[in-house]
Amino acid sequence: MVMITEIDKDTIYFSSLFARHYPELYGEIKDILTKNGVSNGTITNTADYFCRDYMPVQIDMQHYLLYIYDPDYLKEEPEYTTDIELVLSTLKKINVEVVKIPLKLDGGNMIFCQAKNPLDETSYIVMTDKVMIENESYSKSEIETIIKEPLLKTCKDVDILWLPWDESEKCGHTDSIVRYVGIGETGKPKVFVNLEVYEEKDANDMYDILSDKMEVVEIQLPEYDELSWAYINSVQTDDIIIVPGLGNQKNDATVMEQYETLFPYYKGKIYLVQMREYVKEWGAALNCSTWGFRLLAFRIYLLMKNY
Repeated sequence: MVMITEIDKDTIYFSSLFARHYPELYGEIKDILTKNGVSNGTITNTADYFCRDYMPVQIDMQHYLLYIYDPDYLKEEPEYTTDIELVLSTLKKINVEVVKIPLKLDGGNMIFCQAKNPLDETSYIVMTDKVMIENESYSKSEIETIIKEPLLKTCKDVDILWLPWDESEKCGHTDSIVRYVGIGETGKPKVFVNLEVYEEKDANDMYDILSDKMEVVEIQLPEYDELSWAYINSVQTDDIIIVPGLGNQKNDATVMEQYETLFPYYKGKIYLVQMREYVKEWGAALNCSTWGFRLLAFRIYLLMKNY
């Protein structure tokens, strides 16, 4: 068995606050999801829109990884820190079974990727090394062991790729740097990245770290845009991809062409939703604002368990 990646997910949830405060944008996205038969809904009792960061991360059919959500970037705004136990108490119909780990993390800093060839079935997690700073009482090896242990019950092998944290980006997330595309022709994971918005040294270091283990495809834009990281921060299920549009027709069109080339099995199911103002105001896009998981997998697990 392997870990659950974005390609495997079939359900998308938003914060009810997002649906209430951005009804037109939410309505447009919900229409796309519903039209394509993607299960969707909202979660309540959230303190902000960015449920990717505090909701547990699905690791296999049965289990979700639950970490400590206590981000340093909200220390001066504690009212925006979501009480995850309160949120989970309202999700009984999803039957989330969590594995708790004693680390401070954000879900937006965990990108799952998979290799598959006769010699290698490694599962990868791409994170920034901001995790080291947030968990300074643990060594790097201890942090890796804590993260890997629950995954190794499902995965043959797990490797964590640590990208340098660009401190000008306070959250230190990887979901605006890396988008998992699938397994490449060599059997390595293939990823879609946007490194142009980072300082040259950090960008080069990120590329070197990723390309050592993965096939790396860099985004190509006709014009520079400081918000272009949002193109990587799309939302994805096993059936559709929704890409944030930034209002630049040339860039938007080029990005859509790249997505269509990279994801040919999503033909006719890749959509663009304009949301520049939201991205600019909140420093987040679609992956940040959604919680994705494979609900069908859990239903199958329940059927097997009760057989």
